[in-house]
Amino acid sequence: MINMLLLGSLLYDKNVIKFLPLVVLIATILGVYVYFNFFKTSSPQNPVASLTTTVDSESWEKRIKTLEGALVQLADKTGNASVSTSINNSSPILAVDIESKLNTLEVSVADLQGRVKQLEVGTATPINTAQTKQSPAYILSLGSGDSTKATDWVTASNIDITVDPASFPGHTSMQLEAQIKVLSGNGKVFARLYDSAAGTSVLSSEVSTAAENYSWTSSQTFTLGSSKKTYKFQIKSLTGYEAYIQGARIKVNF
Repeated sequence: MINMLLLGSLLYDKNVIKFLPLVVLIATILGVYVYFNFFKTSSPQNPVASLTTTVDSESWEKRIKTLEGALVQLADKTGNASVSTSINNSSPILAVDIESKLNTLEVSVADLQGRVKQLEVGTATPINTAQTKQSPAYILSLGSGDSTKATDWVTASNIDITVDPASFPGHTSMQLEAQIKVLSGNGKVFARLYDSAAGTSVLSSEVSTAAENYSWTSSQTFTLGSSKKTYKFQIKSLTGYEAYIQGARIKVNF
């Protein structure tokens, strides 16, 4: 009896061993199936991308809240209540609208900051200096033209000009402009402003040209005394050819 049991046990073990590889293969297939269907699918497909999206979204929301707070404060300073109302009543921000919302808020903050600065200096609009600058004024000479062939200075007998600097408050300088020519363009003609009472010429008032036709020439800038005076003109020729002066004026610069 015992021998029969031992023989049956041996035969059973041989059958088990025969089917053991098949059992292992089936167990492996089941294990792979369970892993991919229960464990693999439950984990995030891209945890790094998911984390980045969350962080970026939170960063954008913080920036938007900061800008909205600054916008409300600036709106209160400028008395623009509509800005505060529009922000408080704004709808929730969608992810696709974040960049557009940021750009709009940044532009609005910059605009209100500029208005606040203007209010702090006491004006709501910048001063246009070009509009406040005064145009030059002109003082015309009295009398008709004169001429000379002299190579030394000659005082024109019938041309003079009266100037009162006090009549032009705020002016910075003056210039002599003379309409002169030289015969046939030979040589050169010179002219200058002359203070006959003091017996001296006005420094930096000299003009010259080699033109054969009348043209306006301008001197360097100069200043005159504060008192009202009548000035004459002096002319001369460089080479002895006839030098002419037809008119003169003083330009007052501001």
